[in-house]
Amino acid sequence: MQLLPQALRIKADGVEIEGPHGPVRLSFVRGTLKADYIGHELVKGSAQAYAQSQLQAALVTAQAFQLPWTYDSQGQQRITNHQRFYQQTFSSELNGIERIIHWLNR
Repeated sequence: MQLLPQALRIKADGVEIEGPHGPVRLSFVRGTLKADYIGHELVKGSAQAYAQSQLQAALVTAQAFQLPWTYDSQGQQRITNHQRFYQQTFSSELNGIERIIHWLNR
């Protein structure tokens, strides 16, 4: 499953996914992506399974998205398409994807 970029929003130091059964909060804790269900529709095991499925969907979405920059071997950002980089700088709907990609490259 792939999510729309608009479904991934930055909230404080994490990313919130607005999914079909309620929101899931992603955070980066000790080098690991963590997903927590913060909705009210699901409980216990189904809530955790749903959170994990949304995490996997967010990863697929982020990895499939072509950003106009990459990270080099030292972790420095390198712009590969300056025009697209400038356009996306003003597009807040991509901030969630950018944060996930940043986490994956840490």
